[in-house]
Amino acid sequence: MKMFMIWITILYLGIASVWDLTERKIPLSVLLCGGGAEIALAVAAGVESGGWSPARILAGMIPGALLLALARIGDQAGSADGLILCAVGAVESYVFALWMLMCACLIMGGISLMGMVFRRVKKEDRLPFVPFLTAGYVICVCLRDRGL
Repeated sequence: MKMFMIWITILYLGIASVWDLTERKIPLSVLLCGGGAEIALAVAAGVESGGWSPARILAGMIPGALLLALARIGDQAGSADGLILCAVGAVESYVFALWMLMCACLIMGGISLMGMVFRRVKKEDRLPFVPFLTAGYVICVCLRDRGL
């Protein structure tokens, strides 16, 4: 069941990444379908393992909710970024969601720095964040499966 959840999450993040890269916005239908599937998977996996708890799912959504609040307060992050992080955090855990967010920020910072050094990216440019969340998810899954 865990591997199925990982592949569904990667599929969801991949679809959202393509929308974010091409259109610079993600349709609400993609967010709701993917997020609903993620939360349904979290409940199904919890029931199967006997450890289902609404508190665990809600706690996993906290990092995404904070990112969503930052998107509402400022203009740097999009609402879709927070909603996607909420969905992934519901399936995994709040610690995993925080690590994923940290990896995404580090990757995005590194790419932005390289883009600025080679004069491909300006300080005012806005990069889509969901592809970096996808990369952060894959890195965190690989590190978790290796026991790190």
